[in-house]
Amino acid sequence: MKISAPQLFWLMFIGLSSLSIWLVISPTIEIAKQDAWVSILIAILVGMFCSVVMLTLSLLFPNQTMIEYSRDIVGSTFGTIISILYLLSWCITDAITLRGILDLIHRILFNRTPVFMLVILIMVLVAYLTFRGGIEGIARFSEVVGPIILFAFFITFVLDLPSTKWGALLPVMTDNGLPAILKGASSFTSAFGVSFGLLALVPFMGEQKKVVKPAISGLSLASVVILLSTFMVIATFGPHLAAVLLDPYFSMVRFISLYTCIRNIDSVIVFIAIFGAFILVSLYFFLTCYGIGQLFRIQSWRRTIWFLGPIECIIAILPSSDTFSWFWYPQHVWLNYMFPVDILVLPLLLLLIAKIKLWRKVRPSS
Repeated sequence: MKISAPQLFWLMFIGLSSLSIWLVISPTIEIAKQDAWVSILIAILVGMFCSVVMLTLSLLFPNQTMIEYSRDIVGSTFGTIISILYLLSWCITDAITLRGILDLIHRILFNRTPVFMLVILIMVLVAYLTFRGGIEGIARFSEVVGPIILFAFFITFVLDLPSTKWGALLPVMTDNGLPAILKGASSFTSAFGVSFGLLALVPFMGEQKKVVKPAISGLSLASVVILLSTFMVIATFGPHLAAVLLDPYFSMVRFISLYTCIRNIDSVIVFIAIFGAFILVSLYFFLTCYGIGQLFRIQSWRRTIWFLGPIECIIAILPSSDTFSWFWYPQHVWLNYMFPVDILVLPLLLLLIAKIKLWRKVRPSS
């Protein structure tokens, strides 16, 4: 199974933009108000640093996934513990992400359909794509859908321009102090959790030496789209109204109305959100299945689909309301525990230990 550089680019773009546009912009605006874009800029710098660290670590072991090289770095016991920690993070975050997007879709389009039916339907499609196509099928699908999603973002920005009042972005860094801006940045930085898939994607690259450019480019383009979305949302609704909207970007799209003929395009945007979420959930479902197969030395990693699929369905169905997937889990579990450990501490620690081991290995010969 191999993926190309353009496919990795679109995977990173869709993974970051599809999650952040719907789930992260609102909490950031709520904290930093009109300075939310400053918070996002800071978060982008932190997220890019974390992504570069994970890419650097993975490129030290280009033919191995994190499940394999963690054992080489810290030994079998600690490597297994780290692997289990990442697999649990991928599995739980994947299920909660699925629930978060489906809560949005349920609220807008299918409010009479039980949420568990939507979860099961999407999970069956995710399992089918993963079983039949693996990472190649997911990457090819992202290569088709990615340009459509980018074009849809561009069109909504252009159509919303007549409704914007750019004075709503002022004053800059006056009403909100640095603590509020940094708190908003920490809220948004969690969106870069998509980049921890880079710990396992490098071995699937056809040309591993070219992995850095498409990965960083995809994350950068997604960051620009998110930044523009934040500008547009604040300029359309003002910081106070945007802060209380549950999904401000979708509300902005619903607000678009030009010449009585261009309106009600929100339904199109919802289906684009479904495509983006489908790719993101499929990506982490594959990584979890493949990682479990490697960790427990299962001959065919596809066998893990049959029990992991129902487990993720149960996790996604368990929350009683959308406040869990939209607010409680991202702000309390992911931001306070998973992001610092999985994205910041462990990759840096593994990279440091790996560099020291390589330095000691080459030192006697120098």
